[in-house]
Amino acid sequence: MKIFVEEALSYAAKGISIFPCKPRTKEPLIKEWQNRATTDEDQVRAWWSRWPNANIGVPTGAGNGFIALDIDEGGEETLKKNGWNTPLTVMVKTADGFHAYFKHPGGYIKNRTGDNALDSGVEVKGDGGYVMAVPSIHPDTGEPYEYILSPDDAGIAICPEWLLKAIRKGSGASSVDLSGSIEEGTRNNTLYAYGLTLKRDGLDDGSTHEALHFMNIKRCTPPLPDGEVDAIARSVAKSNAGRGKLREYEEDNEVGVLMSEVKSEEIRWLWDRRIPLGKLTLLEGDPDWGKSAITMDLAARVTTGRPMPHDTLDQVEPLDTLEPLDLLGGVVILNAEDGLGDTIRPRLEAAEADLRRVLAIPPLKSDKDIVSIPRDIAIIERAIEQVDAKLFIVDPLSAFMHGDPNKDSDVRKALTPLAEMAQRTGVAVVVVRHFNKNVDTRALYRGGGSIGIIGAARSALAVAQHPNDDELRVLVPQKSNLSKKAQSLTYTIVTAENGAARIEWRETVDLNADELLNVNQGELARAKSWIADKLKNGPVLATEVESEAKEADISESTLKRAKKKLPVVSKKDGPNDEWRWHLVQEVQEGQECQEDQDAQDDHDGTEGGCECG
Repeated sequence: MKIFVEEALSYAAKGISIFPCKPRTKEPLIKEWQNRATTDEDQVRAWWSRWPNANIGVPTGAGNGFIALDIDEGGEETLKKNGWNTPLTVMVKTADGFHAYFKHPGGYIKNRTGDNALDSGVEVKGDGGYVMAVPSIHPDTGEPYEYILSPDDAGIAICPEWLLKAIRKGSGASSVDLSGSIEEGTRNNTLYAYGLTLKRDGLDDGSTHEALHFMNIKRCTPPLPDGEVDAIARSVAKSNAGRGKLREYEEDNEVGVLMSEVKSEEIRWLWDRRIPLGKLTLLEGDPDWGKSAITMDLAARVTTGRPMPHDTLDQVEPLDTLEPLDLLGGVVILNAEDGLGDTIRPRLEAAEADLRRVLAIPPLKSDKDIVSIPRDIAIIERAIEQVDAKLFIVDPLSAFMHGDPNKDSDVRKALTPLAEMAQRTGVAVVVVRHFNKNVDTRALYRGGGSIGIIGAARSALAVAQHPNDDELRVLVPQKSNLSKKAQSLTYTIVTAENGAARIEWRETVDLNADELLNVNQGELARAKSWIADKLKNGPVLATEVESEAKEADISESTLKRAKKKLPVVSKKDGPNDEWRWHLVQEVQEGQECQEDQDAQDDHDGTEGGCECG
């Protein structure tokens, strides 16, 4: 409905962060709503364009600057009994009561709900909580939330003293004194201590980050630069406060983390079973097979929220059972081989990307000193934060990796910090790599550089030529540590109207990496299939087999290897006693077969070993 997007945009314009919830429910439609609630109008339009009937969720706490007193059935009697008078403030009618909004009083305000409610029918939504905003539809009544007193009728009042005392009584509220101003010389330490308190009380990293910025603006004199507050928030996030951490034992020889203290986490995917979020994914192949064009196609889908090709989640239609498919986010690109203006931008435009969400990191200095991994991880992370990136592309790895990519120790020194950054930010890192020239090896070993590169990746994809169609390429999974391998996908590279290369995805195919990438295994399999088909109706003259194999582009050496792998033997027979190839079941097993095979070997000087047993 148009009214929802209009109201959502109105909240965003007023500086109130919001996020979408499933229609007629209080359930968020996006994961990690605490970190992703936003005032960005483009993001809001994208959400409500995708889910036009979505309810509007509003986080409470320091980020938005207010808390909510939630009065349910029996709550008004509780207020009267305790002498808790509610001052004039913004109020919203709910199913059995109302929400009253008050300015955030500072410190950490813990949610007081359920068994931890202030009293019967009286709850508080504080830091890390959220409420449904007008005109969301209540799940119990089917009626919209409505104002009792709107922001035009009354401003948001200061939190009454009785409420502040009731909230903090036994709530474990922040022990850091933030009631007055935080003076120069104490700002960093005070904010860091406050951040640790929030984390110990269970607030997630994103909400802690917002709370620190809020406190910096409201309490610090003068406020610290945003970059310093970001650094404080990252330090808090990296700390062990509030997490499954190394237990402190009296005995010096006990170390490690008990798995009972580790929280189980679900793998989240940018592209189901192909590109995980928060992990490294390798994309490799020979030049001109479309690796870079594929990354631009992925970038376009991320920046516009479009589903990935053949994503299994695409098939989920009913909104009431919809898993969050929200792919919308920014993209950061490191590319050393293509020009920003003549190649990267045209390809992004051809793929219909939102260019406002794509950030390319150029050379850092006037001397063209290129970005280096891991030296410049902090710069990369800042870029990721700048556009709220879901995808970070490194194309190719060899151009940006510090050290020798052929040395396993150098690879691990570079990729371990990169993997940690991916985990920390939740971004999907796609690293592009070229193939080496060793075509006679397993697909896993085709990539240039150390085996440690594919070892560090949790998922690896490769591009290859389709064996039966010169116009088709295949994106094939090589490695998948986190799930069953996805199917191989075919695609073509076409020229868009602006002259740039663009990917058109086609169908899935039953081809694996070794069949496509190991020349000998692929050619051998083709030769075996060709021989079996050639001999299916009976023996064939050896000269005819060899001649027609050559016409079928099967080399002499491959033909010989295929014959040895199959149950095929050579035998003189027929009216002219000529050499013919037989499937093994067509000849007598035993010495006669062996003698004939040896004779044929002597004849052509190449064959060896009867396969009749």
